[in-house]
Amino acid sequence: MQREFFDNNQCVAIEKKINELVDDGNAGLFKKCTVDITPLRSKYFFGYGYTYGSGMGSEKVYPDGEIDPIPKWITEMIIEPLEEKGIVKKNWINSAVVNDYKPGGCISSHIDPPHIFERPIISISFLSNCQLSFGCKFRYKPMRVSKPVHSVPLKRGYLTSIDRFAANEITHCIRPCDVVSRRAVVILRRVRDDAPRVSSMELQLSSTQHTNEYHSEAQKRTKRLRSRSMSPRTKRKLSPLKHQQSESISAIRGNVKSQKQQKTSTIISTENKTDKQEKAVKHHHHHHNHNSHSNKSNEDEKKTARKSTVDDNKLSTNDNKTITTIYTTNLLKKKRKFKSFI
Repeated sequence: MQREFFDNNQCVAIEKKINELVDDGNAGLFKKCTVDITPLRSKYFFGYGYTYGSGMGSEKVYPDGEIDPIPKWITEMIIEPLEEKGIVKKNWINSAVVNDYKPGGCISSHIDPPHIFERPIISISFLSNCQLSFGCKFRYKPMRVSKPVHSVPLKRGYLTSIDRFAANEITHCIRPCDVVSRRAVVILRRVRDDAPRVSSMELQLSSTQHTNEYHSEAQKRTKRLRSRSMSPRTKRKLSPLKHQQSESISAIRGNVKSQKQQKTSTIISTENKTDKQEKAVKHHHHHHNHNSHSNKSNEDEKKTARKSTVDDNKLSTNDNKTITTIYTTNLLKKKRKFKSFI
């Protein structure tokens, strides 16, 4: 069954409340089992929530107190008008779910668990139009969806109720190609009194993982909201790609710097060695000259011996000066070459 239920003004008022609800969810104001967030769809359970289990028939309802109660605005603005028009009995609805879809969001083919929910299943669409498809098959990596056996338009402000064959015998889904803009839906159901419950031990085992996922996603969304007020320059600095590039550039610069330091240390050590060699040569030259002068002073006794010794010393001194000059020149040339590398 389908019918137009809310006019534009009523839709605007309800959509404002949905936006506030999403903001509260992003701020982490709900209980941990109330919120189920995926990249393109956020689900908010109220009244009752349930686990998806490992397959059809394994779903279970969360214990009392683990889910936030149905918000007052949903009761007053949506549930009570349904009761007044006789679509449902008074106090029949005890579970409300709000799904917030981003463009490209979807929900895979499924049947609402009959061991948890009574029939009918009522939904009301907001924010934009969409399409409900029956009998589709989903394949992943990459995602592919088969053509539906039947489709029903989901218009903004329209109520859709499924029962019997549509609810129990064939799967229904929302395909990614049918969510072209942001869309929200409020799903109203009744949880059976005999629906299986999650035990306290099962809840304790899954609570840590669920809490971490929920709060990590809330932190990511908070960072995204804060980044909107950042300047383009700051956003570029904080982008992962830019961060990786800066790390690579820093690593390259570090390698170049270390190579330069190694080369500089080598040059400095070579210069120190060259200076030591020059000092050794000068010291040897000075020592040799000192010996020659002392020999001259000891040659006063014999003139002939002194002349021959002086001549020999002059020759040896000239030879040593020539050798020293050539050696020092070569060392200075090498020193200039080393300095050119710095």
